[in-house]
Formats: sequence, C-alpha cells, structure tokens
Amino acid sequence: MLNLSSANRAAPRPGQPVPPQSFGAARFLLPISQVEFQLTSILEQLARDPWPVANDKRPLRCTGVAISVAVGLLESTFSNTGARIMVFSGGPATEGPGMVVSNELREPIRSHHDIDRDSVKHFKRASKFYEGLAKRAAQNGHAIDLFAGCLDQVGLLEMKLLANMTNGQSFIRIFNKDAQGHLQMGFNATFDVQTTKELKVSGLIGHAISANKKSACVGETEIGIAQTSAWKICTLTPRTSTAVYFEVVTPAALIGSNAPTRLNNRT
Repeated sequence: MLNLSSANRAAPRPGQPVPPQSFGAARFLLPISQVEFQLTSILEQLARDPWPVANDKRPLRCTGVAISVAVGLLESTFSNTGARIMVFSGGPATEGPGMVVSNELREPIRSHHDIDRDSVKHFKRASKFYEGLAKRAAQNGHAIDLFAGCLDQVGLLEMKLLANMTNGQSFIRIFNKDAQGHLQMGFNATFDVQTTKELKVSGLIGHAISANKKSACVGETEIGIAQTSAWKICTLTPRTSTAVYFEVVTPAALIGSNAPTRLNNRT
C-alpha cells in the first residue's frame, strides 16, 4: 500500500549517480536530528480539525488504519528492534478496520450489557483486527502506548491487547532518565525459566507473549500464558512485574505416600 518493499525500487542507469535513500519507509522515517524543527512546528500548530461535522454525525476517525500503517512502517524498517508506537485517541474509531461504532449518532456506542449479551455489531471484528496488529508488533519487539482523552468511550476494550501484549504504557512519565542520562526503559527482553525436576512451569501472567519454547520443565497445568518456559517482553520499565506459576511434582520415589503429588505455587 505504501510502496515500502525493496522490490519496487528502481535501479539507477549505468553512469548515473546513486540517488539519496528516499525509497521505501525512508520516505516516512528519519532521524530526529533531521526533522526536529518540522516536528516541533507541527506539534505547536496542532488545532481542532476544521472539517465540518453534521449535528447528527460523529467525526470520522480511522484509528485502526493509522495504527496499521505505523506497525507496517516499523516492521519494514526496524524489525526485531526496540521501538514505540504512541496512539493518541480523542474518540472512538468510526471508519475502516477497527471501527468501534459508526459515525451515525443514532447508533449508540456499545455498553457492558451489550457486550454481555453478545449483541455488539462491531466488537468481535474490531477486537480481532487489533489483536492481529498486537501480535505483529509484539513479534517485532515494538510497544504500543495508548493515550485517550475523551468524555465518551474511545474503544479501549477492543484495543486492550495492543498494550497488554506489548507492555505498552499510559499516564506515566515514559521518557524519564536515570542518573547516567539513559532512558528508564528496555526492549526485546526474553524471560527464560529453568527449573529442577521437582518443579514444572504452569505459565506466566503479565504483559508478554509466548516464545513457544517447549522443554521438559513445562507442566500440564495451564495458567495464563502457558505451554512454554520462555516469554518475550517487548519493553521493560522499573515498574514491570510478572507472575510465574509452578506446580510441584512429587518425585516418583514418594508416590504412594500421604504427600500430595502436585501443589500450585507462584513467584
């Protein structure tokens, strides 16, 4: 869609100088040193969209498309490299993939009762769309942060996996630095658990995805993200915490005694 692949790159003719690297995603992503002035000017000139909205309509918002483009740009240029996507939402998505509600005000946005009764028109389709984007971002080590500012709902329930699977943040000072001037964040972490033969891993609860590592220490009991002994965490902060659950397996020599064979534990 955005002509990001190198297959569409035109080769220079013999004898011609090589043109600047303006192909693919380089047309959209540049070092901040080259765009700081323009970026600052854009932020200072931000204003309400002047496009008129009818009284019986909601503004058209293509939030899902915007996130999809951002995910595509980063996975094309910085695959498996730490990065963040920040989503600033001022209302629900009303157009395109990820739509939460139509732009017709006569259609009310879904309520908890509607979700419980499974009578929401766009909920499943939107949730599946954002889940796909979350998986793509997580596999490439990219975090998605969600910031919402609206008196009405913005569709965070549908978008929750964007933050949950990538350990995205909201309402914290993301760019705090330590005493050495380094950002207090880490990227592309792998959490690997090794146990003795008396312990089996039941699973992990936290903002991570499975690394699909099948090992002898994986237990039968499934809790949270299970059936693996390793997980990928896209981004880390000083407040990041996870819970790992284990089952205690009684050695074969003690089977038949009064001791229980399995106990659930966590760290």
